[in-house]
Amino acid sequence: MKYKKYLMGFLFVFSILFTTIVGTSNVLADTTSYSGAYNYDNTGNKQYRFITIVKSTQWTGNHYVSGQPTKGTYLKNGDMLYYSESGGPNYSLSVGVGYKIGSVSLGIPLGKISNGTFGIGVRATGKGYYKLALNKQVKPTIMLIQYRTKQNGKWSSWGEPSVYSKKYQTVRIKPALIKQ
Repeated sequence: MKYKKYLMGFLFVFSILFTTIVGTSNVLADTTSYSGAYNYDNTGNKQYRFITIVKSTQWTGNHYVSGQPTKGTYLKNGDMLYYSESGGPNYSLSVGVGYKIGSVSLGIPLGKISNGTFGIGVRATGKGYYKLALNKQVKPTIMLIQYRTKQNGKWSSWGEPSVYSKKYQTVRIKPALIKQ
């Protein structure tokens, strides 16, 4: 009876630790998947396949949105500054992909200041000149393509991959008013 109590306690602690370790590693890890091989000619002697790499989430860091005065906008406590997520310059996020490619650059739009009360508002916590900065968390997906051929009835090794497409999903945006 006494051992049963200890065993139950051990299993409870072990299950929490196991869930924490496994759950954390799954969230933070990049995933790579390979598609099947597809024929791309009439003879059946040429094939391609895709390699899809879903990277762990990455932050852009704080960057000012466009359309702001050089010294900022004067706001009183409680005033709001509005912005649109689209438009403005892009932040270039470099994503490592391996496969002898190295890294791929993604253009993440930083947004721009909106006129009036259109867009997403950020409230000032005191009076002064402010500039609006955004920090975007994104989840990049890079798709590579590889080719191979069949010669004398035997498939060659897959060739060096090249970038086929690149995209990202915005996970979270953290706007911040930076006092000037």
